[in-house]
Amino acid sequence: MLMESVELQSIVSECFNEIDPVELNYLIQTGKSESYFRDKLAIYLHKKYPGATTYREYKRCDITVQSSDYQMQIELKQVYGAGLLCESKASLNQVKKLLDQTPDVNGTGLLFISEVSNSINDKYTAFIEKAFSLYHDISYRNRRYEELTKKTGWINSIIFDRVLPEGNRLVIIQFTKN
Repeated sequence: MLMESVELQSIVSECFNEIDPVELNYLIQTGKSESYFRDKLAIYLHKKYPGATTYREYKRCDITVQSSDYQMQIELKQVYGAGLLCESKASLNQVKKLLDQTPDVNGTGLLFISEVSNSINDKYTAFIEKAFSLYHDISYRNRRYEELTKKTGWINSIIFDRVLPEGNRLVIIQFTKN
């Protein structure tokens, strides 16, 4: 394996701390940003490991870093925190379904959780406002993430948590099959 969990946490932090918070805030408020996150991380890994080849969407895996000595695969998924944090079994089932669709990879997965206080799309405003009221209760949020682990059978740990303008935040959870 190319890197240990601690190194991946460091790489993700370095990569996403380089991005302007206003840019990140805009992206998470205006739509699904999984492709953008994948591309940013792939470019960062390409620069960090110049002796290896970094692929995007290689053999149904979002990012693959490969050399003659090693291969590492990273699968990315993105969800909105509103669905995850609301007291609903359906929300956990939705994330479980998303993770279960993840191809078996010899590596790790990253779950990007966009926690937004409002949306440019009025269709989601009421739902997001309800969920955002829960975001400030860290113990509640951590309990929901633990429930996610139990429900999905995936081990996860928060490796990136950044507060953005307007009180929004981007949380990245590393997950591996239990």
